[in-house]
Amino acid sequence: MSRSKISAIPSHVQSLSEVSPRDLPLYESARTNGFELNQPGRLLSRYRKAMAENPTGAPPSARWGQEPKLSPDQWKTLLAVAHPSERPFFLQEVANGRIKVEGSSFVRKPMAKA
Repeated sequence: MSRSKISAIPSHVQSLSEVSPRDLPLYESARTNGFELNQPGRLLSRYRKAMAENPTGAPPSARWGQEPKLSPDQWKTLLAVAHPSERPFFLQEVANGRIKVEGSSFVRKPMAKA
């Protein structure tokens, strides 16, 4: 599936029936009414928006603002819902320390000089 065929994720919906079954884990109850994106959903939405704006370019460099922090369950959700072509970007972001996963130790460390 090409990047252009991956659908955008609405940031707010009134009912979960408006959401594809695959995207259900990306939503939580909103404070007012309806449902809004949770942390994994917001990250995936930002990625897809950036890719829609520049579909032929390289994946966007991380400009997350405040460094995102995910629990292990949120990280699993993000990887489960992301399209296979999107997963390498998020794995790279974690490896480079631009996304933190609580309790993780897979941050790339500089190699010692010989």
